[in-house]
Amino acid sequence: MNASNKKLGYFASATALVVGLGILSTSGCDQIKDACNLDCADTGVAEGNASISGNVAIDSFFQSVLNFRGVATGVAADISAELDGIQTAFGISNAEVTAKGSLGAALKAKLAADFKASIKVDAQPAKCEVDASFSAEANVECQAHANCEGTPPSASVECSGTCTVEASAEGKCEGMAEVSCEVSGPQLTCMGECSGTCTVEIMGTAKCDGACNGKCDGSTSNGASCAGMCEGTCEVGGTAAASCSGKCNGSCEYKAPMAGCEANAKVECKIKAEAKAQCSGKCDGEFTPPKVDCDAAASCEAHAKAEAKFQAKCTPPSINVRLTVDGSVQGSARAQLDYAVADLKARLPRLLAAVKKANLVVEAGTQLGKDGATAVQGTLSAFTKGKVDAVAAYRIGSCVPDQLTASAKVITDAGTDLKNEVTAAGSLTATLGM
Repeated sequence: MNASNKKLGYFASATALVVGLGILSTSGCDQIKDACNLDCADTGVAEGNASISGNVAIDSFFQSVLNFRGVATGVAADISAELDGIQTAFGISNAEVTAKGSLGAALKAKLAADFKASIKVDAQPAKCEVDASFSAEANVECQAHANCEGTPPSASVECSGTCTVEASAEGKCEGMAEVSCEVSGPQLTCMGECSGTCTVEIMGTAKCDGACNGKCDGSTSNGASCAGMCEGTCEVGGTAAASCSGKCNGSCEYKAPMAGCEANAKVECKIKAEAKAQCSGKCDGEFTPPKVDCDAAASCEAHAKAEAKFQAKCTPPSINVRLTVDGSVQGSARAQLDYAVADLKARLPRLLAAVKKANLVVEAGTQLGKDGATAVQGTLSAFTKGKVDAVAAYRIGSCVPDQLTASAKVITDAGTDLKNEVTAAGSLTATLGM
């Protein structure tokens, strides 16, 4: 589950923000400053101020840098809270984590020494969806304020992946999209994909690898984890629950039959694009906002893509926790272990969703690091064409360069904290066999 080093490449590339700034000229700026009583703001990006140049395309970039810091800090805190909770539930001290080098290694040692146990987890992938209309609208608004000609009215993006939109009132979809039905609740008969847990009634005995209600390897089991043979019912999660042949507890998504979805189902249209397709709903893959040919286009597109990824909704996945424990572990030790495993079942899905969100945020930070210089170059091009007034020209020449350098540091610092939390989460999930 470790984030790819490639995705964290902005730590090396953040300095690209200041590439090309050598062509900025401040000649004549002193006269403008004296005549208009101009000066750069007392506060900059590091202090939370994005109003640096007065140019929408440039300042939208600075705002995205600040938003990156806010979201990265928030996601890092979410990951940290779940890790701290898991550490506390298993009774692992900070000294033990330090001694073993990671939470994952400390958990493995604790399970073996104190509980004579091991844990393996199977999980469905966490899913994140980006609202295409949010990205498109942010891009259009930025380009409109930047006086781009031919600003597209479209509220859609190009999506490579699955695009999901609401179906019509009649439950119908346009074009090649398929009608998808989703129902939620306990004990659902599911002929599609189950997100949650799946309960199977076992005739005789069968391999369980889940929570057994009945007998596990001949001993009474009241919902305890069973890695052996179960007689009664077996409840599983993770990828084992996805193709459920029993009762689904959670939500079941299935392709609409000829008669349509059942009355209480959520109805959506889904189209999978191997290349790129226009999407006005939610995209779970890579996406590109609508473009126009103007100097601010690159900056506006970077802003729109970053903001949409910051707002992405990530769904905690279904997991299946398989606990193997020695029969000699009884009393208070077994009670503490059962409590800790229950806490793990609650926290781990949230942790996996937060790590998935972290990867999206990292991608946005990477792109911001690469597009900063492009944004400045586009505005410089507008300046040479006489499209920027003298006041904006002064601020671009005198105020922007230092703030681009400051932005690189903001991205690096916030990204480093997020990377550290993702690495810690990776040590845990590796120990759990994920």
